[in-house]
Amino acid sequence: MLQDDNLMFLLGAVESAIEKLKYHVIYSFHGVNVLFQSNNVAFLKFMDAYFINYFHKVINSQPQVHIYACLNSMLLKNTEKVHRNISESMPSNYHFKLIYNCDSTHPIYWFINMEKRIIIIFLSKCSDIEKYAVMRTVRALVKLLLINQGMLLFHAACAVKKGYSICFIGEKHSGKTTTLINALVNCNCSYLSNDEVIIGYYGDRIYSYGLPISIGLRFGTIRQFHFLSYLCSKEQTAYNGIPCKSNKVFYDDDTRIYVTPQNLVSVLRSSITTVAKVGYFVVPILINGIDEAKLIPLSQNETANYLLKHWLSVPFPEQPFLNIYTCSNNREVRKTINQIAIEIPAYKLIQSERSNTKAALLLNKLFSMISDKGRTSPD
Repeated sequence: MLQDDNLMFLLGAVESAIEKLKYHVIYSFHGVNVLFQSNNVAFLKFMDAYFINYFHKVINSQPQVHIYACLNSMLLKNTEKVHRNISESMPSNYHFKLIYNCDSTHPIYWFINMEKRIIIIFLSKCSDIEKYAVMRTVRALVKLLLINQGMLLFHAACAVKKGYSICFIGEKHSGKTTTLINALVNCNCSYLSNDEVIIGYYGDRIYSYGLPISIGLRFGTIRQFHFLSYLCSKEQTAYNGIPCKSNKVFYDDDTRIYVTPQNLVSVLRSSITTVAKVGYFVVPILINGIDEAKLIPLSQNETANYLLKHWLSVPFPEQPFLNIYTCSNNREVRKTINQIAIEIPAYKLIQSERSNTKAALLLNKLFSMISDKGRTSPD
């Protein structure tokens, strides 16, 4: 009974706390609206800077999900006390699920009620870790709403020209990022995405959508495009022998630097596009030692297999508690992918580090073959 009383008191305190959150904004992305509210303006400023060029801020729109971020040390301590005595999921009669961030140095709790479409995040401070946790939750909810409208999420990169996109799909180290940079630099393309692309029908046309996600640049790509060294840090360039001009990067252990889309396009003198009609799929194949580049058409069955292989059936690795709320049906996904493979042509792009210029000519040829009247073969 004492545990029940503690839970009821905590949930009452939670609901009382969110009524006092005075800073709010509604982020809109192609028909999806998410309300974010907090008692700390720093969260909003951080997200405004990260979401610029992607999400619009609107006033008179009905949000599909409400997200609250609350800096409240006392409530966080009370939550920790209750959490020690219950399992990770609250009993169903409480309507909320309680999720705990395992990193004890930065305790973060998520109260989730997807029936009411509410997520409440409790934090003890506003460091970069907390800011990113909140931002990623907002971004994940936008992604979730799009997926539950029937769109599909793929591990892919994407470049846009004259309203049409070429989506680059393939394995790690296959050259997706290098091919994307090549398209931005040598084909006068705009940037849509480097890691995840949402693809789905709008009416009878197939569209690609890009979300604000940091770009991981491996040093093999940076060596091929020397101007990318302006994004590198002094520590890494001292080790890799690449000159440095900027510190606006984030690191991981995979010999990459992470930069925002805004930083990348500013260096490349390109731009960001968030939606475009899909023109082609291209599967980069990197073969070192060759000087040529060539396109090899894929059959509809091969295209469908590639798409299915790179469909992200678990779309939220950073917020695994959200995966259970996706409404994707495997049979329907396969049906949609097969239909996309029928409508959108696909090619393998055989290339090497020495054939970027020739690969760019082939990509330009693909773009030139796209029109509202249809596509023709570049051969």
